[in-house]
Parts: sequence; C-alpha cells; structure tokens
Amino acid sequence: VLDHRVSHAQSFFGPEGNEKLALAIAYAQFINCQNRSSGDHPDSCGTCPSCIKYQKLIHPDLHFIFPISTTKKVTKKPKSNDFLEEWRAFLIGNDYHVNLHEWYEFIGMENKQGIINADDCNEIIHTLSYKSYESEYKVMILWMVEKLYYSAAPKILKILEEPPEKTLFILISEDPDQVISTIR
Repeated sequence: VLDHRVSHAQSFFGPEGNEKLALAIAYAQFINCQNRSSGDHPDSCGTCPSCIKYQKLIHPDLHFIFPISTTKKVTKKPKSNDFLEEWRAFLIGNDYHVNLHEWYEFIGMENKQGIINADDCNEIIHTLSYKSYESEYKVMILWMVEKLYYSAAPKILKILEEPPEKTLFILISEDPDQVISTIR
C-alpha cells in the first residue's frame, strides 16, 4: 500500500480466537481510508466517512461471505446476504473476536454444518462485476474459506485469479491445509 500496490488476493490465517478477522477489517479500512497517515506507523484516520462506515461494517464497498446453512429464518437456498444484519451485530457485539461455533449458535443453525455455497460464489461474481461505489477498492472478505463447498469453488477461480481492477480479496482461514488447493 505504501508504494501504491496492493495484491489482489491475500490470506490471513491463524488458530481460532486470534485476531485475523479484526486485522482483515482494519486492513481493508486502511486501504480505503481517505486520510491515512504515513511514516513509520501508517494507519487509517478513523474519522473520515469511509472509516466510520467500516467501523459500523456498512461501507458499500465492503462485502462478506461466510459459512451458513438453513435456519428457522432462512428455510431455503441460504446466502450470506440473508444473514448480513446478524453478521454485523455478531461481529460488533463480539469486538470482531468470533469463532465458527458461536456464529452457528448466533444464527440458530442447530446441528447443521455451515458451508460457503454455490449461490454465495455466484453472489461474489455478481457483486464484484460492479464498479466500487465510493472507495478506491472493493473488498471481499471470505471468512472461514475452508468451508467453501468443493463443487462451488470452480465458480470463483477465474475472478480470484483475474479480479476486476481495484478489487481486494481477503481469505480468512483457521486451517489453510483444509482450503481447497485450487483456491490456496
């Protein structure tokens, strides 16, 4: 970033409970900050309109994909966007320190296994086909990318390899060895 280059796909990984998601969101905020500092310790300003929207997780160029399943609220064809309000409340309420089991409990998945499904992969392609709304970069954060359903992964390979200009993918994982090799 300091020399105005940002790799289009980056992976943040670490064990459950570490700050990889908080770091990914802070990094995305920094990338799109309108008044970031430079020098020895560059940082986002925290006060510009972009930073304020990032802190509330409502920035129109910040997108999330995460594991989901059917629930009592969403009984058919669930997508991450169906749970976006809950996702924001969950992250902010837990100061971005979250784990998969807590997420499943929060949305009432009961004993189901969450995945990132083909509909979410189609949503990634659709969302990123538009120009950024108000920032330099569109940011797509895939949380727990190891939950990407095997048959859905091919849908996003091309866009991961050759994304639209000024698009940043952040892939977050607890176990990179479980991430589908073509995605890794």
